[in-house]
Amino acid sequence: MFEVLDRDGMARVGSWKYGELKISTPALMFVDTDRIKAPEEADVILTTGEKDRSKSSVSIPEYRFLESNSGDKEISFIEPSLDSLDDLEPKELVVINNCMKLLRHPKDFVKFVTALRQKVGYQRPIFAPGIAAPWNISLLVYSGIDLFDSSRLVVESREGNFLTNHGKLKKGDGKLCFCKGCQTEDEYESLLFHNYYVAIGELGLVKRQIEERKLRELVELRAGADEWSVSVLRHM
Repeated sequence: MFEVLDRDGMARVGSWKYGELKISTPALMFVDTDRIKAPEEADVILTTGEKDRSKSSVSIPEYRFLESNSGDKEISFIEPSLDSLDDLEPKELVVINNCMKLLRHPKDFVKFVTALRQKVGYQRPIFAPGIAAPWNISLLVYSGIDLFDSSRLVVESREGNFLTNHGKLKKGDGKLCFCKGCQTEDEYESLLFHNYYVAIGELGLVKRQIEERKLRELVELRAGADEWSVSVLRHM
């Protein structure tokens, strides 16, 4: 069950009850495996192991970064195309498969997410895995998406990219940040956790901007980070 607590256009702050869990949205769900550890500050983790009862732990069947398991009758999966909407039977949670395709076609992204929200209504959260970065979280929420994951943050870190709210840099010599992640001695872990913390902070700012009805201002500020964001905002 999903309850809208505050909204600014298509963006909303909500409370999603998933089984016994109660999750505040928009939410960034962190992949947690033997090789990839979620930060302590993560409110929601994606896991295939024993659930950590101190966290809101969600296991999503067929999720490609986790092990497959039996189907969940409360989750719908959809391919990112308008044609796929005809066969969609919306359930409690709607997951967009192969979201990376939408990063190549901004106009198609706008058409698809708009039509998807109209199809599933406003009482179901939409999960778009694989595309969230600090500079586009505000835009994704503005477009009506409620849930994201940390997988792009992991990929960007493996490629040596230092993420900011305004884009990415190749990490070089010299201190650019003094967050807790940047104090870690292991070079990869330091970069990964820095990227985690930037995204967590941005999500908190997005929620505040929704509450103050100022999300559009933040979206416009961040959109210059990449051509995709500029194009999506123009089409929207």
